[in-house]
Amino acid sequence: MKKTFSSAISILLFVSAPAYSAPLVDFSVSVSQWQPDYSGEIGTDLDTATLDELGFDDDDHNIVTLIFKHPIPGLPNVRIQDTDLSTDANGTLVRDLVIDGVTFSASDDVNTDLDLSHTDVTLFYSPLNNWVKLDLGLTGRRFDGEVEVTSSLASEDATLDEWIPMLYAGVRFELPLTGLYADATVNAISYDDNSLTDLTAAIGYTTDGLGVDLFAELGYRSFSLEVDDIDDAEGDLDIDGAYFSVGLKF
Repeated sequence: MKKTFSSAISILLFVSAPAYSAPLVDFSVSVSQWQPDYSGEIGTDLDTATLDELGFDDDDHNIVTLIFKHPIPGLPNVRIQDTDLSTDANGTLVRDLVIDGVTFSASDDVNTDLDLSHTDVTLFYSPLNNWVKLDLGLTGRRFDGEVEVTSSLASEDATLDEWIPMLYAGVRFELPLTGLYADATVNAISYDDNSLTDLTAAIGYTTDGLGVDLFAELGYRSFSLEVDDIDDAEGDLDIDGAYFSVGLKF
């Protein structure tokens, strides 16, 4: 079931209620609403359909992020992020489309469910940690979704249940005494003709010295997936747009 932004806000408030800070230990929790556009194509090595043909449009998605940093030498910090990336579309085909041997005929009304929801578990180190912060590490991204195309006469679906390793980097610049900051993150992997790149860039503001600090940021996220003939599946998807986050840091 698709998460709602209001329920994510409730999670944030629930988590923050009993929290306490330990010296030199940072814990933050944030919730975001992302409003991306969809473009690209999906299909098989025999045929592909553009997302415009299938009727995809922009949609809203929710993201919950937890970050834990500590001073223990040798042990990595931890970042966990859950992204709801499920959407559906309805369109009328203007040509025949063959997906994994199943033919969807021209003039068919087609419904497509696309679920690329995923959870990231990132282990990282912070070689720089002053007004310029640099994080480097590895991400395990767990996809738990599917693609399903149906019409009144045909149906085809494929599940996506995979762990994908990715390189992770993050950088943050803080303007001293202002509470303002700018940051960016990247998760990426590329092999053969397949690639997955996930970028964010944001500007934000945080309170300081209040024990529990509040922060808010406005940013842009770009999710790009290119699949070339994996189990006869092909795709070239770009999902990108603005997001807004609010959070607490202890």
